Amino acid sequence: MKKLIAIFYLMSMVFQANAQPPTFDDLLILFADGNYPKLIKETAKYAEKDDAKNFPEVFYWMAKAQYKISFIADRNEDYKNAFKDCFGSISKCIKKDKSGTFYKEHREFFSDVKKTLVEMIKNDLEAKDYRKAAGWIQKAYKINPTDMAAKYLEGACKFRVQDKGGANALWKESEKLLAATKSIDDWMDEDKELFKISMFETAECYIAMRQPEKARDLLGKVAQWYEGDEDFKAKYDAIVN
Repeated sequence: MKKLIAIFYLMSMVFQANAQPPTFDDLLILFADGNYPKLIKETAKYAEKDDAKNFPEVFYWMAKAQYKISFIADRNEDYKNAFKDCFGSISKCIKKDKSGTFYKEHREFFSDVKKTLVEMIKNDLEAKDYRKAAGWIQKAYKINPTDMAAKYLEGACKFRVQDKGGANALWKESEKLLAATKSIDDWMDEDKELFKISMFETAECYIAMRQPEKARDLLGKVAQWYEGDEDFKAKYDAIVN
């Protein structure tokens, strides 16, 4: 009997050990060492394992490595599109994070990526390269599939490249999202910045459509959220007054 109990005890210990979720300490170490190429390869291996592929950590570390390596000018050709690739990893990470707690715990990283994305969008808008800007805007949906600012701004870009049907469809979606938004107080700064850009780009499209009243109405709906923002005020006054 004692032998039987001992066997059952050992089996239960083995089962518990096998049931423990992976800690991914090896990925943390690779990131700390700055070994991003190896980190990408190791996370790709984890993504194929049944006991690991459903953990958001796998794709979080993959995204972090891709993001970091994208800033290395002389990186290997295999990682030339690392910044774009990181959005696919982020999307998978968020999908695996069913409760949303992982996203909240690591929001700083997602915020950093979004800040970089907003800068790239701004650069393309300033260069009036609306097709390229639209390509980057679509990456925002990987972080938030219902990103209202992205929808408004993608609509503006479509209008600028003569896709008026696509623009109007996106603006209609955006209007519904805006009507349901009571406040942006809990938004990150980069989300507020992208939304501000989207408002003025859309307003300028309405003016180009000879619908200045629609531009004024749109900006009037969001002006309360940008009180104290001198940049918003200056652009608002130029359009509304």
